[in-house]
Amino acid sequence: MEIVQSIDDISVQDPPEGEFSSANLKWTKFGTEEHHDNVAKIPYDRVDDFIFGECSNVEFPTQFHIERGRKRRRGSLKEYKCDEYLEYKLYWCSFGPENYGEGGDILPSRRYRLNTRNRAARPQSMRGCTCHFVVKRLYACPSLALIIYNERHHVNKSGFPCHGVLDRDAIGPGAKKIPYIGTEIQQQTMSMIYLGIPEENVVQNHLEGIQRYCDADAKLSKMASQYVQKLGMVIKRSTHELDLG
Repeated sequence: MEIVQSIDDISVQDPPEGEFSSANLKWTKFGTEEHHDNVAKIPYDRVDDFIFGECSNVEFPTQFHIERGRKRRRGSLKEYKCDEYLEYKLYWCSFGPENYGEGGDILPSRRYRLNTRNRAARPQSMRGCTCHFVVKRLYACPSLALIIYNERHHVNKSGFPCHGVLDRDAIGPGAKKIPYIGTEIQQQTMSMIYLGIPEENVVQNHLEGIQRYCDADAKLSKMASQYVQKLGMVIKRSTHELDLG
């Protein structure tokens, strides 16, 4: 495949209305012989359709969270390259690190997490998935976005599937379908608990956050209630230990 050195030579792709995924795009190698990435250019207002489409992968259902983000003001750069960003967001599969396996590293935002006494032997999330991509809102043309797919496969560093229907180590079908509770949702839920908001209101808000990524049913509602109760106990225990200190 030919390597393109200017994004101006990459065509804008605008799939039919509705969700679409990486499988619906034609990917171009962009960069140099020594270093190049697989990229695609789409209208910026279709980015959410792309992300939801990637989350709906049949073999690897997941959601992508923002691992890192940066912004610039219009007019802040006097000189800039064709691929310079106005907004930059790194999206990582939510089954991604904490742990890559033996000898692996931990992503910065995952270095600290709540520990509970009754964690499953294999947690539903943080399975070392390396699938991630970058979305750049282009500085020169803010109506366009450049998607840079660093790793399209949902595998760990050893190259093995680490979640979804192809993950042989997952415990039961539930482990393959349960959505990861993203950092944003968890922090919002924790804040409401700290503020003493009634539990039923916290559960409802928590459930609405999860429903952005999957359909609601009785099982999901029960899981949301259990999660809020569990989080409440962790916070209560932590506060009690601080008071004793």
